[in-house]
Amino acid sequence: MTAKKRVTVRMPDELNEELHRQSQRKGLSKNAFIINILWKEFEDLQDLKDEQEVDKYE
Repeated sequence: MTAKKRVTVRMPDELNEELHRQSQRKGLSKNAFIINILWKEFEDLQDLKDEQEVDKYE
């Protein structure tokens, strides 16, 4: 099992409420929903980096 670290994030109430609504809509805890968002963002950034690496050799 991967070690986990607790992190506190301060955010506007409106964002917190929207995260709560969207996580409920997807049937996830808010924590799981946020982790999914973060992983997706990192994957997208890696894909973009990979595309830029390919482009510079074309």
